[in-house]
Amino acid sequence: YNLSVECVEALLRAGHTHIATIAGPISSKPGVERLNGYMDALSAHGIPARKEYIAYGDFKTESAYRLTSELLENCPEITALFCSNNMMAVGAIRAIYDKGMRIPQDIALIAPGSVHGIDMIYDVAITEVEQPIEQMGEEEGFEPGSAGELEGYVRELEARMASSRLAELASRREVSTKEAGERLRREGFPPGVVASAVGRAAECGLVDDARFADSFVRSKLACGWGAQRIERELSARGIEATALEGWPYEYFDPAEERSRALALASRKRLTGKNDYAKIVRFLVGRGFGMGVACDAAHQVLEEA
Repeated sequence: YNLSVECVEALLRAGHTHIATIAGPISSKPGVERLNGYMDALSAHGIPARKEYIAYGDFKTESAYRLTSELLENCPEITALFCSNNMMAVGAIRAIYDKGMRIPQDIALIAPGSVHGIDMIYDVAITEVEQPIEQMGEEEGFEPGSAGELEGYVRELEARMASSRLAELASRREVSTKEAGERLRREGFPPGVVASAVGRAAECGLVDDARFADSFVRSKLACGWGAQRIERELSARGIEATALEGWPYEYFDPAEERSRALALASRKRLTGKNDYAKIVRFLVGRGFGMGVACDAAHQVLEEA
């Protein structure tokens, strides 16, 4: 919300009053908050929000391209555009240049957050809130000589943004290469950009499947998972446990696994009806092998 207010305030300070927005989906909290920031900033300056100036996207490039094209066609008086995130800013840039317009000479464009990659390519054509927007009309924006040149610049921009996004994800927690790729695809990056970004991240060690798998296994062992469940979950993340060095013996001591299974089985409430089968199913569901599950169920019932 606050960043949206700052973005629109910056456009207003630069003298813009016909400010449109490519908003996010109103079904999402960020989409609602950023739209509210846009509307509140306008209202604070006595400018009513115009329904025809608001287009609802999905935080992805493709929707922003289409919506920006429609805004420029239907509302030619617009002089500035606020995009709710950087991916939609990429789509807006394409639409503006495809329309034969220039940034910032013909229209100003701003998006919240860090968009240094865009700034480097387009100079001050697209601005982040920390940069004085008054410079937008004073410095020359990027002017492509051809559609191919524009496409090349946009691809470079998408690659930088994808790499930046991966760095952000990896700083929060370990991710597998498959997870990283799926996350970028969900955020709207093209398949080729995703493959390249994930490949570079793996080469430099930012994303490492072996490191992820080791961390994942140890954390799930602490939660009481058995070997089979861990193998299934790793496989769902694109990693085969058998490729993990030392698997399974470095992680599992047979006696310790039996003890963990017995400890879990001992917590189950016995009803006198199908207790053996219930315990076995419970332990197998937690990832323990059938033999270990059966032995633990037998022992629990014998000691009951």
